[in-house]
Amino acid sequence: MEKIKKSQIKTHRLVFYLVFLAITTVSIIFYDNIFGEESWFNQAVSGNDGVNMLFGLIPSAVKTIQILTIAWTLSILLRFTISQIMHANKRNVTIVKMINSFLRYIIAIVAILLVLSAWGVDAGALVASAGILGIVVGLGAQSLIADIIAGIFIVFERVYQVGDYVVVDGWRGRVDEIGIRTTKIVDVGGNVKVVNNSMITTVINQTKELSLARSIVS
Repeated sequence: MEKIKKSQIKTHRLVFYLVFLAITTVSIIFYDNIFGEESWFNQAVSGNDGVNMLFGLIPSAVKTIQILTIAWTLSILLRFTISQIMHANKRNVTIVKMINSFLRYIIAIVAILLVLSAWGVDAGALVASAGILGIVVGLGAQSLIADIIAGIFIVFERVYQVGDYVVVDGWRGRVDEIGIRTTKIVDVGGNVKVVNNSMITTVINQTKELSLARSIVS
């Protein structure tokens, strides 16, 4: 059932991506007609001001789709390239997943700023304001920084890697993903435990060395 849901989600994402890609392609072909001085959307279509205003917002909506499509495509290409370069061993798989997680955050932030610019928001002033607020927010983001640093140490000290079987706080399962903030562990029942990296103080790695199992037969 879970595999079917994942397959459906992937199908829906693919459909959305193809639709966005088609709109982006058409908008590039008719770029001057959509965004130029003689844009189709600079003309009034009715005597209703509300309708004309909505009609005039179409270029911004198309620009938003362009930005999202480019960001989506760039994310796919970068993650695919990194995966192909670093697929030799299990440690590389772990590093790839962490890098992919980091890239998703960076691309998403840049895409959001560009989308805001497309709708007339001064992104430069927003970034400057964010820099000032960053000092204040940083005081409350100590746990986030701790999670990121802990995740880096987990990967490069090889405490555990993707695919290892570990026990964390009494929860035994297979490490499914090590992100920049959290680690996902899946147990035999398919349940997923998400743990902040900085909260993992003790861990038993049952994959590094051979384990002993005691069986009582009566």
